[in-house]
Amino acid sequence: MGGMQQTSLFAYCKLISEGELAPRQAEVFTCFKQCGDMTNKQVSIRLGLDINQITGRVKELRDYGLLMQRGSVMQNNDRPALLWGVVR
Repeated sequence: MGGMQQTSLFAYCKLISEGELAPRQAEVFTCFKQCGDMTNKQVSIRLGLDINQITGRVKELRDYGLLMQRGSVMQNNDRPALLWGVVR
């Protein structure tokens, strides 16, 4: 993954400094920053958390303008899964 765009970095820093980004949100966002584009399931596996703890955080981060859809990939069950990534 390339560098984060300044606007996304600014938004992230502002949310952290104002205490608006909860610890779990920060953990999920950091995972995306470090690992690049992923599905909810991939984040769940990487962080060792239940999928239900990831999907809500991804939605919240999308609402904050920090994550966006990057495409989709086929899963083992032949169903597509959305790829999410840091706004650049």
